Amino acid sequence: MRKFLLASVICIVALSISGIFYPHHASAATPAYRLYVDQVQLDAKSVPVMQNGTMMVPLKTAFTALGYTTSIQSNVWSMKNNEGNYIVLTLTSKTAKVNGSKKALSTAPQKINGTAFISLKSLGQITGKVFGIDTIRYAVWLGEKPILNSFEHLWGIAPEQLKAVKDDHMFVDQSSNNSITIMQYMDTINDNPSTTYFIFYNDSLVRMIADVDVSQYNAADPYNVATMLGFYVGVKNEFSRNLGKFTKDQSFKEPQGNKQLTSLVYSMQYQSFQYQTEWKDGRTAAALQLLCDGASYSMRVTMTDTSADSTVLGVLDETL
Repeated sequence: MRKFLLASVICIVALSISGIFYPHHASAATPAYRLYVDQVQLDAKSVPVMQNGTMMVPLKTAFTALGYTTSIQSNVWSMKNNEGNYIVLTLTSKTAKVNGSKKALSTAPQKINGTAFISLKSLGQITGKVFGIDTIRYAVWLGEKPILNSFEHLWGIAPEQLKAVKDDHMFVDQSSNNSITIMQYMDTINDNPSTTYFIFYNDSLVRMIADVDVSQYNAADPYNVATMLGFYVGVKNEFSRNLGKFTKDQSFKEPQGNKQLTSLVYSMQYQSFQYQTEWKDGRTAAALQLLCDGASYSMRVTMTDTSADSTVLGVLDETL
């Protein structure tokens, strides 16, 4: 029973982690794949699905986004665009016609739950466009790879722009010193107060820091230890979904099963440590830190625009 309760603590905490910098929540369910065509995310009821190891995308949705009009006669789909390109597909057939010429497909188009799908690879073969899949961030694209992390669009915004997008958080203070401005917000994560600092250089956002108040957790209590493990795993998974696989991980190996979990929890009691996981995607760098002095904990997340002035970032490293 004790092992089960410890596992439940981790599960509940990890699944209820809220977004620190953006409105996103962890979910127990597998996220749906997002479909992008030429860097534009498509808003459709039919989403890509992985079937027997093959990524399938909704046929009509994809071709409409590519500028084709579609006509359907029985199981034959005919598509044409304003440039005079003409494509004919037959459901369950691995042979397509592209501008009158036969084209072999890797996988035949088919219906899934009543909707016609075509494999992403076949779609690339027909259109000549590059394609890709990100199984960590659940994204599928045709054409130029899209920007998949939501932080890239925040860098460089001005303080007033940030106020407009952070209206769901409690504004605390704003201070300026020469070219550096710091805005402070308060939020709550799992009933724990958190303070987030947005740092601007010449009115352009260059860094974000979130300090989560976890000082009330006792490093001697196994349930508190399990809670902190859940915090770390939950935030780590959220950032991996947004920024891709971490580039550096100096933390614990995630336990597999209740036996490993219980062993890890009890081995961490009264222990001093510093865990850190880092990510780098585009111009965004992130670091997650969990520190323990053997009695209590502290937790911080730092996000940085790596394209910002290196001298300024060096000053911030020394002051915040």
